[in-house]
Amino acid sequence: MIASVFALNAQSFEGEILFNYTYNDLPEGMEAMEAMLPKEMTITVKNNKSKIDMSLGMGMSMSIISDSKNNKATMYMDMMGQKIAYVKSASKEEEAAIKKQVVK
Repeated sequence: MIASVFALNAQSFEGEILFNYTYNDLPEGMEAMEAMLPKEMTITVKNNKSKIDMSLGMGMSMSIISDSKNNKATMYMDMMGQKIAYVKSASKEEEAAIKKQVVK
């Protein structure tokens, strides 16, 4: 996902995209997990930075802030009050893959 975030903000788009998720015909046994599945996701893109905000239900949320200039992304998770941050910088192999994804 992080590689696609870097590729996304390498494009010339600026603005906000809102996704609403609905789940139909979940496999047997997954119905109980539906409350934990994402309901909404917002992607905001400006210059070389993008932010993805996702509500995961049951008091959980996740945000990913990426900087395509520095090939770095930070993921923030809030799981029922427990907050976690994870920083990821693209490796040389990932940087090469990102460059291949960019549409010119």
